[in-house]
Amino acid sequence: GSQNLYDIAFGGKIAVVVCNEAHGVSDELIQMADIRLRIPMCVNAESLNDSVAGGIVMYEIYRQKGK
Repeated sequence: GSQNLYDIAFGGKIAVVVCNEAHGVSDELIQMADIRLRIPMCVNAESLNDSVAGGIVMYEIYRQKGK
């Protein structure tokens, strides 16, 4: 049920919630979310560090909002 990061048009107020695979996001936060996204990766990559993933998402929001 997630959308590709680069297919999302970010606008308005945004909250970015980042978690690691071991602990995940609480069910309460998941229910509040309007969008769940994924970062496309090459076939051989398993996962990204949560801080790296957060940085990629925040940069894309920054880029779209015109810096």
